[in-house]
Amino acid sequence: MERVLRIDFAVHVAEDSIGSMVTGLGTYGLVHQDHADYRCYVVELFREGKWAKLKKQLTQWESYGFLRWCEISTTG
Repeated sequence: MERVLRIDFAVHVAEDSIGSMVTGLGTYGLVHQDHADYRCYVVELFREGKWAKLKKQLTQWESYGFLRWCEISTTG
């Protein structure tokens, strides 16, 4: 199964913090910048086994006000 997520970092999050978080997201799947905005990223998750941990991490960061995220598509 493949999941594609869009992640938008809040304007108050420093650029170096975004870099660290994006590096961490790379352990879950392919991460690439969406458009020319360094605050928007797309994560392609290919291994369903990593979904629960990634969802927990994103939900936690969202509760802190660091980002917003949504699932763009699911296949398989």
